[in-house]
Amino acid sequence: MLFSSPSVLFGRVPRLAGQLDADAPLVAVVDGQTLRLRENVVRLHGVVAPMRGQECRGQDGAHFDCGAAASEALAALVRGHAVACRLDGRDDAGFPQGHCEAGGVSLNRAVVSAGWARADTHAPDLAGEEAGARALHLGIWRAGDTAATF
Repeated sequence: MLFSSPSVLFGRVPRLAGQLDADAPLVAVVDGQTLRLRENVVRLHGVVAPMRGQECRGQDGAHFDCGAAASEALAALVRGHAVACRLDGRDDAGFPQGHCEAGGVSLNRAVVSAGWARADTHAPDLAGEEAGARALHLGIWRAGDTAATF
């Protein structure tokens, strides 16, 4: 394939930095790792959440939509709170990514430590949160380490 990414077509995109803020009514959850702040889409840096429709196994062996559950968990964290994201570049798909907070809580850490996302290999600082969620069989890890295969 001649062109494999937008950077091949258009050159390197400058590093994205800065901060995005939105009051609670202007915040929407797109999925378990993505927020919309006003008209801006931001991905949580270092967070890999299942997509809506992705199935995981529960402790009883039954399957459940862990993507929807991850989205609901992130929505619960931001509900009623303004969100502030410190941007630190773009993800592989070109979306802005950053470290976001709501109500004094790091959303990146909270969604991983609650077990609703994995830590990306680019975010070794979240590996401890993922290990803790796995050990406690939280969220996507309800059935043990093999529960989350996304």
